[in-house]
Amino acid sequence: MSVSDTPIGLVGLGLVGTALGTRLAAAGFDVLGHDRQADACTAWHRAGRRLARSLDDLAGNCRT
Repeated sequence: MSVSDTPIGLVGLGLVGTALGTRLAAAGFDVLGHDRQADACTAWHRAGRRLARSLDDLAGNCRT
């Protein structure tokens, strides 16, 4: 069960973004991530996390 019904959008999946997203997910939040670098997206997805296809996709699925 998620802490929130609306995903948290995370832009930037580098060292800080990945650490933040991991902590949020561990706390029960639904986190949707995006990065412009393919390798960062691949690592995020392989870790079992949700990945937005674009910034528009991210914004359309998260409360702003």
